[in-house]
Amino acid sequence: MPYVPGADDLWLLNAVTAANGEMIAITGLVWMKDFAAGPTSKLTKHFLRLDMGIEVKDYPRVKTVFNPAGKRKFLYIGHTADYKNTRIIERIAATLPHFEGGHIGFGSIAGWKQLGSQLDLTPETMREIGEEYDIFVSVSTGDAQATTILEQICFGLAVASTPETGYTFESLYRLDSRDLDHNVKVLSEMRIASEGELLKHCEDNLRYAAEFHNWKDFADRVVRFIGPLA
Repeated sequence: MPYVPGADDLWLLNAVTAANGEMIAITGLVWMKDFAAGPTSKLTKHFLRLDMGIEVKDYPRVKTVFNPAGKRKFLYIGHTADYKNTRIIERIAATLPHFEGGHIGFGSIAGWKQLGSQLDLTPETMREIGEEYDIFVSVSTGDAQATTILEQICFGLAVASTPETGYTFESLYRLDSRDLDHNVKVLSEMRIASEGELLKHCEDNLRYAAEFHNWKDFADRVVRFIGPLA
């Protein structure tokens, strides 16, 4: 199951107890300190942390060229529940000069153009979206590991995200869940960065996703974990 702090509800404690203290969690390293200090950890005898997987070939790279420096647009995919922290991207839209952003998902975000509540993000659709939008933004405060980030890495968009999305690898542009000034600075720099810098960022992200977020390693680790327990 995905795990984030605050997921230690009674049902989870009961589930871990019923499973004789065995637990497999899809979750980012950022949450491990919280897990160790939480009630679920105290009931867990055997624990496996997994990184979310993706089949890279099913999400082919469709964006290989960025719009001119200074004219790049931002994209957010997701709903607007509190833990998605969309209030801060509303503030970014109101603060960053000449801001243009698009949103796919349920709910409305002030300053962001609604592109659709639900879209089938096929390679063809993402190729069209990628012609207009360049930088994927995610500012969650409580995602286990947001799959949208892996998908957009594969499709070829540049990615800026908070550690609380569940991803902390070095090639990501790092946003802060609360610091508006920091976020405006990072996104401003991405908007004017050289195309070469953004392409290297995308290549590094894709390499990381292929190496550490593939389903083969995911499944192999599960099998090895379950094997001795069976």
